Amino acid sequence: MNADFHLSRRQLLQATAAVATTSLIWGSDVAFAAPTKGGTLRVGWGEVQAGEKLDPISAKNGASMPLVWTIFEPLVRRKPDFTLEPCLAESWEYDAKALEWTFKLRQGVKFHDGTEFGADDVFYTLSRHMDPAAGSAMHSRYVQSFDFSGVTAPDAHTIKIKLKKPDTLLPFGFTSWYASIVKKGTVPTTEVETAIGTGPFKLVSFEPGQSWEATRNDDYWNKDVVYLDGIQCIGIPDQNAKIEAVLSGAVDVVDRINPAKAKELVGNSEVRLMPQRDYVAMLINHDASQKPFNDQRVRAAMKLAVDRQMILDTAFYGLGSTTPDVPVPQSDASYPPDMPVNKPDIAKAKALLAEAGYSDGFAYDVYTSPAFPGMVDLAVIFAENMKAIGITVNVIQWPVETYWDQVDMKMPSYVSILGRRLAHDALDVGYAKGGIYNGSKFDSDGKLRELITEAMGEPDQSKQKEMYAAALRRVGEESAQIIPVYAHQNYLVHRSVEGTIFVVDEPASLAPLSKKA
Repeated sequence: MNADFHLSRRQLLQATAAVATTSLIWGSDVAFAAPTKGGTLRVGWGEVQAGEKLDPISAKNGASMPLVWTIFEPLVRRKPDFTLEPCLAESWEYDAKALEWTFKLRQGVKFHDGTEFGADDVFYTLSRHMDPAAGSAMHSRYVQSFDFSGVTAPDAHTIKIKLKKPDTLLPFGFTSWYASIVKKGTVPTTEVETAIGTGPFKLVSFEPGQSWEATRNDDYWNKDVVYLDGIQCIGIPDQNAKIEAVLSGAVDVVDRINPAKAKELVGNSEVRLMPQRDYVAMLINHDASQKPFNDQRVRAAMKLAVDRQMILDTAFYGLGSTTPDVPVPQSDASYPPDMPVNKPDIAKAKALLAEAGYSDGFAYDVYTSPAFPGMVDLAVIFAENMKAIGITVNVIQWPVETYWDQVDMKMPSYVSILGRRLAHDALDVGYAKGGIYNGSKFDSDGKLRELITEAMGEPDQSKQKEMYAAALRRVGEESAQIIPVYAHQNYLVHRSVEGTIFVVDEPASLAPLSKKA
């Protein structure tokens, strides 16, 4: 799956018991009552998978991702504005040449089993990520910058990392749920007793693909911000069933409501819509190592034929923003300046196809699924767009339960999603050679990898931004991946709950809501 989701740790801790009776608010900001203690938040999660894991390293799909954020913690948190704040590390700094980082760890933190958190646990966690056999999603990010031999623990509350090359962005690599710290010597499986974290909630039960439950950790190091008594999460894959569950009060909040369904609920006093803006890149992936997508002219022609505004308005009801295949939204600081979202140019697209030897077009299959709201509509409208230049797209709908395991990153052409990230991270995982989500097989020569590695070590922020903008422009213009829109993500909540507006975190977050006691 090409998206990284989690329950926002900061906002999870701020969930409270309070009451709201407002109507559904369409894309608006909302003010909330002061927090009070108590209540169990009941969450309905649509994207449940039988292969869910408790191990942060392998928690890549389903309801195990928000679960990881309730049980475990990273060294560093990323705020909505892409600045950093302390978590298990209280401070961090690099030397004059950006070749050594020092992380000072928080003292007085305990794991759920009562043992003290310290440098040995961080050292152990990093050893797992650095082992290629462990299958960590952070492995490729870390090995770019350091070898495990460069990681040392001078004392119980300090970690030092000597780098192979300058890396001014290293702390961002410790904000993901994948990077959450586990207790030394443990390997979380699917058994409750193996989930030993430092987070604000302890695991009570876990049934992969079905449900999980957590209770408040009374020994949590930041006691003042834990309000909920517990969280219960159940799987509700069907959109209609999710909506009915909120309307009836059976659950308090559900994830990812289809835009069409959400619009139908405007004015319903029982529920409120809460959007995460520009949350996820909606994409159609093509394998550039296979014909006809290995021809740059074909890729350019297809990009020219996409009606991005139509897709945004029709598939997502305007809830998002258009993008010229750039894997960060236009609001991102690294977005390439003066790179507009052009209207379709059918004549030019046909000319490019003819030049490539496809004057009569061609036909191919695109796989999609209702696994994420808008994915099916995106495929259907994209297929209509391609008809204008003689390309026949056969849309094949795949079951939700097996889509991420059997289609995503496996079929030559498919619809997928990429959760919002820092520009470097989006390029690293989705486009650079060796990236874990590089399904389009971009950067076969490794030039993009070289560029973003150089940018990573650039201490001048203005120069660094220019370098990432150049890399993003190249991806938008040349890759076989088409990203028509960055879509908002819409959560639906019952009128009896409150909480903060959903924000983009690392890479996105479900801000849990305060619950009426």
